[in-house]
Amino acid sequence: MQIPTIGFDHKKTNQAELEIFDLESLYQREYKDHSPQRPHRITFFMMVYIERGSGTHMVDFKSYPFESGSLVFVRREQVHCFDFASQSVGKVVIFTQEFLDQVHANMRLPNYTPTHLNQSRSPVLALDSDTCLSAKRIIDEVLKEISRDNADPLVVMYLFSAFALMLHRLRPEERRDKLSQEQSVKLARFLIFYKATMNARATPTGMPRRSVRLIKHSIRSASWQRISPQSR
Repeated sequence: MQIPTIGFDHKKTNQAELEIFDLESLYQREYKDHSPQRPHRITFFMMVYIERGSGTHMVDFKSYPFESGSLVFVRREQVHCFDFASQSVGKVVIFTQEFLDQVHANMRLPNYTPTHLNQSRSPVLALDSDTCLSAKRIIDEVLKEISRDNADPLVVMYLFSAFALMLHRLRPEERRDKLSQEQSVKLARFLIFYKATMNARATPTGMPRRSVRLIKHSIRSASWQRISPQSR
């Protein structure tokens, strides 16, 4: 079975590392190469907030049921596909590892690792009514901020951190994986240094590419353009 790999389209997002779009917008597009309804591997992280509707979401060839108020998580390098038959309504949040590195490097909040993206856990998290309201409010605030001409990356990072910590609180049994602020900063600095070193080796001039991009204000749809076929 040929499994295409879908990458984060920086050109369409104006070099942004985070993007939010309506789930229902996927149903309205025409797909010449590959449909999101078919299995594909992603190179970024994804969260799907279900505002209304029910159905299933396939992650690593296993179907997981969801309903209104659910949050579906897909980690980078996982294989997944959407269920268009359900016609659910919600928001899709996609972001890169580089965005997470920026969060760890810039935030002065209690730091964490995103346990909701842990492979050992179910990718579907059911939110209570209060958390649903908070989740929708935060997502809307992120959308509002990145839509501004003078969008501030730090505001986006603080909102994202608040959202992630709120979700982390729903799984208190996994608090043991929390990193201290010092550990998190050291990890982020190591990752940035490592990427800069690898980029320097990859460029003909030997000069490192920019390791940390600023979050831009563009909100555009993911292209779902095939990068390369892979066999499972």
